[in-house]
Amino acid sequence: MKKALIICVTLLAAIKSVAQTPCTYSIGSIGPAGGYIFYDKGYNSNGWRYLEAAPNHIGGIPWGCFGTFTNLTADSIGSGENNTVAIAQACGPNNAAQQCLNYTFNGYSDWFLPSIDELIAMFTNLWANGIGNFDAPNGQYWSSSDFSSQGAKIVTIANSSPPNFETTDDNKNWSDYVIPCRKVFSDCENVNANHNPFPQAISYQAIARNSQGQPLSDAAVQVRFTLLTDSLTGAAEYSESHSLNTNSLGLFTTAFGAGTPETGTFAAINWASGIKYLKVELDAGAGFVDMGTQQLLSVPYSMRSNTSAKAGTIENAGLSVYANNAAALAGGLIAGQMYRTATGDLKIVY
Repeated sequence: MKKALIICVTLLAAIKSVAQTPCTYSIGSIGPAGGYIFYDKGYNSNGWRYLEAAPNHIGGIPWGCFGTFTNLTADSIGSGENNTVAIAQACGPNNAAQQCLNYTFNGYSDWFLPSIDELIAMFTNLWANGIGNFDAPNGQYWSSSDFSSQGAKIVTIANSSPPNFETTDDNKNWSDYVIPCRKVFSDCENVNANHNPFPQAISYQAIARNSQGQPLSDAAVQVRFTLLTDSLTGAAEYSESHSLNTNSLGLFTTAFGAGTPETGTFAAINWASGIKYLKVELDAGAGFVDMGTQQLLSVPYSMRSNTSAKAGTIENAGLSVYANNAAALAGGLIAGQMYRTATGDLKIVY
């Protein structure tokens, strides 16, 4: 290990050897991309149910199209994605909309600039509750809702006591900040439509510290996960990388399975074959440092799968109960039909 860097790493108790995020979310919870859920319309439609905000702002950058009212955007929740595409196409490459389309975080690249109503929901449900990092230097955040030929709609943090936010418009040429957002689908409503009801990644949390044991606060780091099979030095079955930022305490949170693949694919991992080990490497600016390897152990999802279908038993009480094959035949069953014993064992008549 390089002397300049010491990392204290803690795997979350929620590690799942079958896999990522829950299939339903609450407002303020961590979304599948590592941002914050700020809106829930209550059901899946048009490919989404939730809206997730990026964990940090980006910018500043002009809105674009100064001197032109695009008449291509809407204010409503759900319109931000279409707004963003329309602005990027009409206003050229150097604008807030294109910056969101270019944004990638934790392997997700489907971000867009929120509409004004989406931005208001973000501030109402996150900022007002102390969730997220709304620390733009000028306190002003672009929406994707056009206002006039010279201005676009923004949310700005008011200099008041207590702090408040307000909606207004700003000059399209001025540099304000953006918090990208994305749409999230709920797999819970599609268990019968070939959607996996179980999470498809592994939650992970760590604290980065320097050689003096002090947290690496507000630092950009790279994390690499490698899944090894059968031993601490086994063959690499899958690996991926993440670009992350620590908070003021040196803490970062992500999910193994939601990064940028480097070797193999997460979906192709054969969890039933061999013992699995997770190797973690971290780069805080001087190259990757091996932070150790840990065996993945059983957790609630895998433990439930072990008990939900016990070999040789059946939980359906609708079948007739017989002591043995002879009793089943005497009771009127024929070869090929099923019955169960008093202890719950499933039997087939022969």
